[in-house]
Amino acid sequence: MTSTVLRNRFRDEYRRSIKAIPNRDVEIIYIQRAKEGDRAATTRLIYKYIPFLYKMAKQLSNSAYNLTIDELVNSAVFGLPKAVKEFDPSRGTAFYTYFSAKALNEMKKASFASLLIHRPENILKSKDTTKASVAMLSTDMKVDGKRSIGDLLRSEESTEERTADSEHTKLTESFLSMVSDNEREVLNRLFVYADDSVTLRSVGADMNVSHERVRQIRNAALNRIRKSPQYENMVAEAKYLRKEAV
Repeated sequence: MTSTVLRNRFRDEYRRSIKAIPNRDVEIIYIQRAKEGDRAATTRLIYKYIPFLYKMAKQLSNSAYNLTIDELVNSAVFGLPKAVKEFDPSRGTAFYTYFSAKALNEMKKASFASLLIHRPENILKSKDTTKASVAMLSTDMKVDGKRSIGDLLRSEESTEERTADSEHTKLTESFLSMVSDNEREVLNRLFVYADDSVTLRSVGADMNVSHERVRQIRNAALNRIRKSPQYENMVAEAKYLRKEAV
């Protein structure tokens, strides 16, 4: 199937979805059907939101580690059935508001898994990007003609943000618990609490050791983490999540 045919098919399915789900009241009906296992209803919801997800992914792609825009979109689509299942219309929140926060979190989780697959130090030095992502998305991406995606996320992101922060903190603490006190201090100085000005030499000066000794301690600590059964299990799970999202 050629790319032109795919684009035309995507465009046609999107138009059908917009026609089938013209307003919030009808969308609630489709969400209820999807909750009950209606795959056609789920498919319509997916096609309705895919253009929105591509806009989000394009703006997040620069901060997503080693993931393409398509992979980011797929990760959010993979999370849509769960969002539908957990959505409670009685709260008075529109589904696109709720799903915006869920979609962003799914994209972050996919990027986080990609980080973990490659090197543990990427996790140690990665900072939570929720606030930066919201700021990046808040400028020109209007979803209802009035509010930006950033505006919507500020109202719905608090729970997702706390969850992402908690997961990242637990993973960092887990890594640091695998190493000695001396190794932990080096990893904290080089990655966890470091800024762009930190170097092996500056850490060595603070610890009163040579930069070569800092390098040796760092490498020993990272090798210890990589060889641990816990890390191997986490990498296997991350690869599975990424495979499911693609």
